[in-house]
Amino acid sequence: MPQKQHYQHLAKDMDSSGEFPDDMELEFYIQFPTAKDKNLNSHDVVNGKSEDKIWPVLTSSSDTVEADREKDVLIVLLGWAGAQHKYLSKYSDYYLNRGCIVLRYITPLRYHFVDTRKLPHLAEKIVRLLKDLQLDAHPTFFHVFSNGGAFTYSYILRELARVQNTFQMDIKGTIFDSAPSPRSMQTCFQALVSIFSNLRIFRFLAAAFVIFLLVCQVFWYHLKTAVNFCIVGDSLDALESPGRCEATPLTNWLGRIAKLRNHNFLFLYSDGDELIPCDKIERFAAIAEARGNKVEKVKFAGSEHVLHYRKYPKEYGSAVTQFVRSTMKEHRGKTIWEDE
Repeated sequence: MPQKQHYQHLAKDMDSSGEFPDDMELEFYIQFPTAKDKNLNSHDVVNGKSEDKIWPVLTSSSDTVEADREKDVLIVLLGWAGAQHKYLSKYSDYYLNRGCIVLRYITPLRYHFVDTRKLPHLAEKIVRLLKDLQLDAHPTFFHVFSNGGAFTYSYILRELARVQNTFQMDIKGTIFDSAPSPRSMQTCFQALVSIFSNLRIFRFLAAAFVIFLLVCQVFWYHLKTAVNFCIVGDSLDALESPGRCEATPLTNWLGRIAKLRNHNFLFLYSDGDELIPCDKIERFAAIAEARGNKVEKVKFAGSEHVLHYRKYPKEYGSAVTQFVRSTMKEHRGKTIWEDE
């Protein structure tokens, strides 16, 4: 059976050192491929179904023809806001059955809309987790769902930039599913209505209340900054702990992702997505490509937000498999990321 491990087993030692807030638990699933999955050829039949091993690709004439053949690929799945592991598990199963290590994480909803200032702490814990699990040596791909996953991903990039002198991940590429897109109150409201769908007619009231809190939070951050500047002036506090301090959370999350260079992107999106317009994703993809990154796009017809795999399982699976393979074959060098 694939190995599963909860973060609480690691958090005790970290929290006792006082590095992280005690109230922040990081629940995740880490799964390793079985010997059967690791020994698949490039195209085998398992339980009556065709299975393509993603990496390394074995041929009849040689064991492998690519570098990193001894290293399993690591896939980091970052779920959308309000996601559940039972829905995200089908993606991890896809990768796991094809010989990849999979780390699956869903950011708690409150960190997206209420406790946004804790996102830097959260990213620090995730990076520390990757280090403690000794996964940094594996070629890594992030599979990011919607803006919710992209928020967390942007802070992981920020943390990696901050610690790059002492810790480096071998990040090969990023797969975006239904993301990214600039935030707006309209998209936030639509996302919350979808998240609170089980509340039926009250979902609109619940979404409106959270939006009200979000607006108050934004105004409060700016008001506090203005008052502090008028009374105290600039502060040196941010220079003492740049990885954790941020005057206004989520102000530069999209720009942080756009700063990636020498990177490979795959965008999976749809013209039927009512939450994230396809033209917004295409515009961001163009910006990333203009910075010298390699960009691939797969535009599905009529599939809903983060439901492309459900409607087009074969096409979706083929897209991610070929993306990982082609990226591993290219040897473009290490991804370059920049802090603010």
